[in-house]
Amino acid sequence: MDLAEWAREAQPKLAELLLKHRAILFRNFMVDTPEKFHECVSATSTGPMLEYVDRTTPRPAVGEKLYVSTVYPSEETINMHCEGTYWITWPLKIYFCSLKTAEEGGETPIADVRKVLERISPETRRKFDEKGVMYLRNYNDGFGLTWQETFQTSDRTEVENYCREHRIEWEWKGGDKLRTRQMRPAIRSHPFTGEAVWFNQARSFTFHRWMLRCVKRC
Repeated sequence: MDLAEWAREAQPKLAELLLKHRAILFRNFMVDTPEKFHECVSATSTGPMLEYVDRTTPRPAVGEKLYVSTVYPSEETINMHCEGTYWITWPLKIYFCSLKTAEEGGETPIADVRKVLERISPETRRKFDEKGVMYLRNYNDGFGLTWQETFQTSDRTEVENYCREHRIEWEWKGGDKLRTRQMRPAIRSHPFTGEAVWFNQARSFTFHRWMLRCVKRC
């Protein structure tokens, strides 16, 4: 069966199943190239695919708006996180495709952010709901991605235009360094059900002072 062809006809049913179960697994459909994967994504989506700009990790492109999931070594673990929560336009769906099955490991665990929110104390929820989250990033400062890699350009004017359009404050510093700040909600409402969800990257972005001191000493 051609998955993309079938999915175009079954799109209403797939949307219903996704809203009910929050995840769908397609297996053994011979989606074995980036081009076929792109076709399946297009067949099961109604909106445009997003560019991976304002990056937090390096991800080489393997096709039109398709990227490797990670370049980190296999022995490393990526903490759970919501994709693109610091953007003003974030994805409603995220797709993964395994072109080569891992011989060992290779899992991509997922979590229900409605249930995550339920497990957070009411007081903590209230504070996050009131204050939101500030994402503060320093580029070309010896840690993390450069601003050139993050924004996919070496033109400062393009970076400033992007920041202006996406409600990001920016500050150019000496030595080709950049600092950005963006305020975003920590809790949002699901666009279709209205349910409150924990939707932020506060945990992923946290970088404590003691960690910085440790890095400097090392």
